[in-house]
Amino acid sequence: MIYKVNIFRFVFKTNFNRRIFNMGELFRYKNFKACMYYGDTDKHKEPHFHVYTNDGESATISIATGEILAGSVDRKTLKTIQSILSKDKESFWDRWNKAVAFNLFEKIDIK
Repeated sequence: MIYKVNIFRFVFKTNFNRRIFNMGELFRYKNFKACMYYGDTDKHKEPHFHVYTNDGESATISIATGEILAGSVDRKTLKTIQSILSKDKESFWDRWNKAVAFNLFEKIDIK
């Protein structure tokens, strides 16, 4: 019985620390998707979102500057992300404010 309780605590702690279950998708475009984690203010302290490519690359992008805070993506993908961000930055700020308050947010309609 004690063994089962310890396993449960370990699994819950691992899932919570990696935020496996609380990611909201902002948008998908060609070979990548952009997401925000709910309540994600611990590591970077700066408003940001995460990008995951089909090639297995990932990066954390600043909403304010469009620069990479962590990770890496190819130059073409970064330029595309920065273009999308500059066209509708207000939507990214809105989603960020909802995400850090643990409120659900809608996908951004990119065109």
